Amino acid sequence: MSYSLVIGLFSLIVPLTVQELVNTFSFAIQPVMIVTLAIIMVVVLAFVGLFKALQHYAVEVLQRRLFVRTAFAMAQKLPHIRLQGFKPQVSNLFMETSFMQRALSVLLVDLVHVIVGGFVGMTILVFYHPYFILFDLVLLLGFTLIVFVLSRGGLRTTIAMSHAKYEVLHWMQEISRNLLHVKATDSRELLIQKTDQLTATYIEYRRARFAVLLRQFIASVGGQALAHSGNLALAGWLLSIDQLTLGQLVAVEVVVGSLLLNFDAVVKSIGHVYFFFTSLEELEAFFALPREERRPPPTSTVTLGDPKNHGIRVTGVGLGVVRDETPVFANLDLEVAPGERVAIYAKTIAARMALARVLAGLESPSSGCVSYNDVDLRHLDLNRINQHRGFMIDSQLALMDGTIADNIVWRRSAVS
Repeated sequence: MSYSLVIGLFSLIVPLTVQELVNTFSFAIQPVMIVTLAIIMVVVLAFVGLFKALQHYAVEVLQRRLFVRTAFAMAQKLPHIRLQGFKPQVSNLFMETSFMQRALSVLLVDLVHVIVGGFVGMTILVFYHPYFILFDLVLLLGFTLIVFVLSRGGLRTTIAMSHAKYEVLHWMQEISRNLLHVKATDSRELLIQKTDQLTATYIEYRRARFAVLLRQFIASVGGQALAHSGNLALAGWLLSIDQLTLGQLVAVEVVVGSLLLNFDAVVKSIGHVYFFFTSLEELEAFFALPREERRPPPTSTVTLGDPKNHGIRVTGVGLGVVRDETPVFANLDLEVAPGERVAIYAKTIAARMALARVLAGLESPSSGCVSYNDVDLRHLDLNRINQHRGFMIDSQLALMDGTIADNIVWRRSAVS
């Protein structure tokens, strides 16, 4: 805001210099005056350029911080999201940061420049003649009409378009994830129909969004034509009755032309503003995902020590119920000695995965208890357990991009 204020004030050098130059030519040509005005304008515009560069640098720093802080916030949020109902594709929402970065330039540079520069320019017009107060009010009314009234439906359709976009992205990921099955079957009909359905939904919302943008653009073009004509008529009439000088008329045209040019740039970029608020909506949906229940503070100070010496005891463990009131599993008793290998048969993948999560301490059982070295898992420090535990399920087998050691050790200091 401070940069825009300085830029707006120093930019007044252009209409003021033009005014003095025209007034000078109206009476007599003085080369010294022309050179002096040119030097003053060069110096002042150099300062304007410097502050514009500083403004763009500040926006660049904010864009970097936005990217990094969003990445860290999501990386810290993901491990604590409740597993029930979790969809891995929510991590795609991180790409909203790219839309927010683009929109920051419009919000913090173009829009602020229009507001601050417009306030300064309109104030200057009032000093030329009180009749320009009415002209300023008409400009403000037109700005409000185009930006706020005619934007109705813009944000809603942009959000819907964003949802449709992620549906298409998720479908492409589904194809990639099941590529072997897709290759092994005649899946052309399904791929074409599903892709056509998803892209048609996206195009429908995009057309609705473009209709809003087109409506605003047409109103902006028409408003600029009326504003230029009205300003010329008002300034010309004031000149004819000796209420304005020729230099002031030219200066008024320069000020109004600059205002309308900046406003036109904002209207053309207003789609990025919709993207910014849509990105906020999408990221809010991610950060609103339910967290897993906070475990009470550990009551045991026992350390697990060497993982090779860990034993597991399961006593009367049960977990949840499904829709027909049948438990996923119940009354499970099991004892595994240190170093022992045990195979457990489960009728369903859901039961197998649920049992693995309970044994690993990733989910609390609804009944019974799981003990590591005769210590209830709920009484141990979860971070200490994480330092020694490995977890892999064949149905969710995935390796991160890195070395084999990275996938085994995970940068844990307790693992060598």
